Amino acid sequence: MMYLSALVYYYALSLTSLASTIVLNNTSMMFVFLLSLFILKQKFDISKMMGVVVASLGVFIIVLSDKEPEEKNSMLGNIVGVIDAIIYAVYYIYLEKILKTSLGNKVLYFGLFGFIGLITLSLSWLILLVSHYTGAEIFEIPS
Repeated sequence: MMYLSALVYYYALSLTSLASTIVLNNTSMMFVFLLSLFILKQKFDISKMMGVVVASLGVFIIVLSDKEPEEKNSMLGNIVGVIDAIIYAVYYIYLEKILKTSLGNKVLYFGLFGFIGLITLSLSWLILLVSHYTGAEIFEIPS
């Protein structure tokens, strides 16, 4: 699901400006809050809701003030950017639900992502070496 979010993000980036894409991508936490009310059954908090409202106003101001060249379809890109934020929010909620189910109430996000990063770091060197020495991808120091 994370790869789908990245794919949709880059598609939105091809349609609208970088500023709009980044701002819309960061709205995922607003969708996390709204979805967590229904899916995770978290209780409503007025201070969080006010944060969502204020952040939404900021997003609207930035996105509506974006001046993009005519050849880009900014409105479609903005819609795709919102879809990307929703996909990421669903992924985040799903991850939280899975981790809470398997680990009880102790959600160890930093430990989980640190472990994933450690595996990626250790295996990526092997992949780079194999692809270099087999000739699939030649790596060299830039000059």
